[in-house]
Amino acid sequence: MKVNFNQPLKNLDGSPIKDGDKAITLKDVCANALLAVEEKADGKVKLENWTLAQLVYKGGELDLTAEQVVKIKDMVAKSYTTLVVGQVLEILK
Repeated sequence: MKVNFNQPLKNLDGSPIKDGDKAITLKDVCANALLAVEEKADGKVKLENWTLAQLVYKGGELDLTAEQVVKIKDMVAKSYTTLVVGQVLEILK
């Protein structure tokens, strides 16, 4: 699945979600979620998450496997509010 990770996420009114002056992008949210603490994750899983986070954070259009998409969706759902999760799940459907 090809995904453009540079796209900004938006508030309900259509304005960009910001952290200070910086617009939050799909790559920011996905990379941060992949780096979050995952209960019961062993070293192998953490290395896989780290590697995927590095790839996603480079941004641009990436071709992801179905397994990578599922991992990102799962980690974002555990880490963020509905405003962010809803957009990420829509983009990665």
